[in-house]
Amino acid sequence: MESLTSIERYASIEMCQQAVGARNDKENQMEAPKTDVLLKASEVAQELKVHVTTVYRLANSGRLRAHHIGQGTIRRRGLRIPKSAVAEFLRESAVA
Repeated sequence: MESLTSIERYASIEMCQQAVGARNDKENQMEAPKTDVLLKASEVAQELKVHVTTVYRLANSGRLRAHHIGQGTIRRRGLRIPKSAVAEFLRESAVA
């Protein structure tokens, strides 16, 4: 068995580390989170062809996924619904 010189040994170790490092970099890369368009309750109501109050009722009952932004103690202005939640609601409520 032939003995490697210190330079050859260092080069082979370095190549192995680079190969492992490249593989780990690919594994550790995370996909950027996909941003979802947030719609106002009035926009969702127009899309679903219902009254705005119906959208609030669906959101409060949990049937329509929504985010409450701000306090909203005086007026109901802080409700935002992801566009994907509207599509999901339509898919679930489809009549067979």
